[in-house]
Amino acid sequence: TIVNSSSRGIKQYTGENNTFYNSSFSGNSIDVEARSSVNNNCLIFINSNLNKSKVLTPLNLCRVEVKWYVLVNVTNSSGSAIGNVTITSYDILNNLEETQLTNSQGMAQLKVTEFYQKGDINYYIDPHLIIASKNLFSRITLHA
Repeated sequence: TIVNSSSRGIKQYTGENNTFYNSSFSGNSIDVEARSSVNNNCLIFINSNLNKSKVLTPLNLCRVEVKWYVLVNVTNSSGSAIGNVTITSYDILNNLEETQLTNSQGMAQLKVTEFYQKGDINYYIDPHLIIASKNLFSRITLHA
């Protein structure tokens, strides 16, 4: 999705959990305006490029989130992939974001929240704590 206008890129009045993937915004005076009266996530942008200073949520009810993909690759000391490893991510407030298992190639993809806005207040909730764990293996923790 490419949104390029001179005024509002996206303006929402109703609904919740509307998700946009791989979107790009440019040339807008406001990229996103969410005026829904739903006290929940109104708009979620995953792997999307928008100017966070051009997001408006004036009613203090609706929440706009920006999330990114994190690709995790788990291998042993000889470089071989390890499947069925539990990968868990927590935001900076220690809230569980997502849990995935690695595939047979040792890969897992997580979605982590960088930022959300509610009531025209910006909240940055990164870096994230990412934990890889499997029975009989050491638990590995990193910040991303």
